[in-house]
Amino acid sequence: MAKEDKQTTIERRQSILAAAAHLFSTQGYSATTIRQISEKINMKSGSLYYHFSSKDEILRDVVIYAVEITSHEVRAAVAALPENAGQRKKIEAAMQAHLIALHSYGGYTSTNVGYRSESPEAVHSAVRPKRQAYSDFWHEMLSVAQAEGAIHEKLNISLLRPLILGTMNRTVDWYDVNRGSIDELFETVKTMVGGIWVSDV
Repeated sequence: MAKEDKQTTIERRQSILAAAAHLFSTQGYSATTIRQISEKINMKSGSLYYHFSSKDEILRDVVIYAVEITSHEVRAAVAALPENAGQRKKIEAAMQAHLIALHSYGGYTSTNVGYRSESPEAVHSAVRPKRQAYSDFWHEMLSVAQAEGAIHEKLNISLLRPLILGTMNRTVDWYDVNRGSIDELFETVKTMVGGIWVSDV
């Protein structure tokens, strides 16, 4: 029974986060109320507080999930490549996985990308180490590629990393399937950044 209760709690927390992510991403964090989140999943507001102490805590967990799932998908895509895969293949695989994650978990990732300015400092502080770890992963990949001669040596990796990630992240503002498939979006982004490469090392 205890096991079932624990599983139910996990499922209810996840349903709360999913509902909140949808509302945060469509109408904004500030405009979303606990009552709206509760109503979306047919839960009383008082019951929601059993799972989360505040709207800030819900936002924190939504954003953490967005960062963690994106990081997981990207790292898994790179790890799945053959051992002899070149640095360009690794970075392009990471780009594709990043875009797929962005648009597969839209409510979460849109909230992460779109509402940083509305997030309380406590949320920023909780999420910052996870964002930094993901940024460091990209910085390391790009630095290794440059050190091995795949990326032009004149390029500043500290500028290149946020430019690539920022370009992909902003697609949450305008992309929809009527414009083209995710594969087409990836091919477009890949072509846009193609000028960074010297060779496929």
